[in-house]
Amino acid sequence: MEPYFFLIGIKRCRVPIQARFWLNPMAEGMLIHNHGSLSEELMVFLMISVVVFYTACFFVPRRLSWIEVLTTTLFGLYFETMTNIFLDLKYDLYGYFNKGVDTKTLIALLGVYPALNYLLLNLYPAGKGFLQVMVYLLAWDAFSILYEAISIKTGVFYYNGWTWWYSAIAYPPIFLILWYNLRFIRWVLKKSGCTV
Repeated sequence: MEPYFFLIGIKRCRVPIQARFWLNPMAEGMLIHNHGSLSEELMVFLMISVVVFYTACFFVPRRLSWIEVLTTTLFGLYFETMTNIFLDLKYDLYGYFNKGVDTKTLIALLGVYPALNYLLLNLYPAGKGFLQVMVYLLAWDAFSILYEAISIKTGVFYYNGWTWWYSAIAYPPIFLILWYNLRFIRWVLKKSGCTV
């Protein structure tokens, strides 16, 4: 395949590289590299993300037990995988790198999501007022949309009928699902008499 496939709205179009900016000025960020190896820009972005997020995890005071970190991370990855099976693979609304199953996706999934899941839940303002929780969720929403936009620009992620507005609406409920999963895990651990 040629390296100039990109998205215009919902359809994939083959357009010579010279014409892509005329048709869609955002096409450069949505260019799908299909050479079988990661581009240098893409790899640098992913490695910087992994290092920054895991460094942040290391320096943030830990409020979660190791069993809570493990179970919430596994739930988050499971939830993300189930969502992607439908929205990415079945309906092709968005995706990572190239259309379909791509082993490079594991770099993003295992390198970025566990750290962000940990940071989200570890810093969650539990027991604070409704306003603080809403500000916290909206700040994470804004960060997630910005990170998604950078991921699109670098070719890690692409839209194919999905928009950033859908993400903006979807992220807060997803964050709440992750938080209530943590609360459920704590309830189960307490009920079973486990000390963490």
